[in-house]
Amino acid sequence: MPFLSDKKFLCIPYGHALSHVSRLLEIAKELRNNGAECHFGGSGKYLALPKKAGFPVHPLEEMNHEDVMKNLEVLNFK
Repeated sequence: MPFLSDKKFLCIPYGHALSHVSRLLEIAKELRNNGAECHFGGSGKYLALPKKAGFPVHPLEEMNHEDVMKNLEVLNFK
């Protein structure tokens, strides 16, 4: 019996960034291989990847991507 068979995880990446989704997706795959149940939540085009990999994806509201980028520019965030 896998050692994580009684565990559930909710992965909430920033779905507009491939790097955020792909990292959590790889972790979720390992968790699933060890018996855990993993779900994803969020919005953004890259959440199609976990769905394609067989993970349930639940819609969650996120900040508008353009607003996030605009605020980072105002703060001179690099």
